[in-house]
Amino acid sequence: MAEPVLPVGPNDLITVQELADWANTPTATDSTQPNYPVLQNIFQVAITGWSSLVLQITGRSPGYFTGAGHDAYTLFTETRDGNGSNSMGVKNGPIEEIFAVEVNGISFNESLQWNQGGFYIDENPNFISLRAGAGQLGNNLPIFGRTWAFSLGKGNVALQYAGGFSSVPIDLVTASLKACTIIVSKRLREDEGSRTVPAQGSVTGYRAYKWPPEVQQVLTNYTRTIMAYPA
Repeated sequence: MAEPVLPVGPNDLITVQELADWANTPTATDSTQPNYPVLQNIFQVAITGWSSLVLQITGRSPGYFTGAGHDAYTLFTETRDGNGSNSMGVKNGPIEEIFAVEVNGISFNESLQWNQGGFYIDENPNFISLRAGAGQLGNNLPIFGRTWAFSLGKGNVALQYAGGFSSVPIDLVTASLKACTIIVSKRLREDEGSRTVPAQGSVTGYRAYKWPPEVQQVLTNYTRTIMAYPA
């Protein structure tokens, strides 16, 4: 009985076909070959495992890189602590669309222009900002001077927005292809640092790192950091 083909993971950053092409191993996706679906599944395990690891390393939520949920972007709901500022960095930017902002139980509407009070996507799309609008002194609490703000509090801010990416960024695709190629190639030489062939007088050396430095740099670029505008 043939081995069943493993399903594609919902957060997979690349496909088996893409990895097979990159690694120059077409038999990984060729169902006419005798080693299919064994090699297919080996590639799939590497891809799904790597993709899960990327989410852990970067501190991102499922769907962040692959695009899922509302209008191909992921829908995020966050309960946050008010920072006293009129801007708040979200956990999973860049923001594509904001659906709801509530501070101390007060809901804000969307601000479509400078003189209309409400929320809007900041110039930095990783932030949601509030403005009171022309001629308004911020009578609707919470206020901070002459503008509305995410007033200080514990768990007093509720946000709902669509963010992340509608498809995997191309630099992360390339980094994943490189990393998964290394993972697959190492499966037959686990814990092997080098190999000597006396008859040929040759020595093959292997890299000690888990993945190349350029892959680590891409992961660092997408790692979630704490962002805060001054109050």
